[in-house]
Amino acid sequence: MPDASARRSRHPLVLLFVGALLVCDALVGRFLRRRHAHAMHLPHSSR
Repeated sequence: MPDASARRSRHPLVLLFVGALLVCDALVGRFLRRRHAHAMHLPHSSR
């Protein structure tokens, strides 16, 4: 059955891809949140 073997060999790659996406999403989310906080704090403190 080539389908089963293909699915089995593709599974770890999919898991790695999803894991990388989640890690990137978390890092980008933290980075954007930090930048957003700075952007919101700077104008308030300058005024």
